[in-house]
Amino acid sequence: MKCVNHPGVEADFTCSICRRPICSACELDSDGEKHICISCTGKQYQKENVEKLQQAEMMREERKQLLSRKAKIILAAVFFIISTVIYVSTIEPPPEPFNPDTATASEITEYCMMALEDIAMMYDERTILSRSTIEQACVRPLTIYEESDRFIIVSPDPVTYEFNKMTITRKDIYLEIE
Repeated sequence: MKCVNHPGVEADFTCSICRRPICSACELDSDGEKHICISCTGKQYQKENVEKLQQAEMMREERKQLLSRKAKIILAAVFFIISTVIYVSTIEPPPEPFNPDTATASEITEYCMMALEDIAMMYDERTILSRSTIEQACVRPLTIYEESDRFIIVSPDPVTYEFNKMTITRKDIYLEIE
């Protein structure tokens, strides 16, 4: 039998894939038992290369999807951090509690007036106006005197505190400023 590629040369083997006769010069791939011709070797490599390319493309797609997921997670984290920073920066700090030791005279008067207004808004017939309630509203150096039907709040300096005397009646929480 003659080689398919070399008609003048006797065939040494038969291609394991296409079964055509080939000489030793035409045999490219051999593992001792299988003999593969030039033509089938190219097809075999081409087939293996296509499979490798398909695998590489699948791996590339998987990497893209993984990167896309990671990018989404990172983007969400960045968005969360930026939103938190913006939110925290817009929150006003709580006002410092009123401290009569460091407050000015006008701040003490203002605090006292606001507290008395709050008391008046919450007042009804069942409310009992007490000295301790007024003392919480009107802190030192304001002095509180209690009479049978009223409380009198006196300032140490009428000019500085902007009032001389406040009278609060027990009956209807009427505030009278002199």
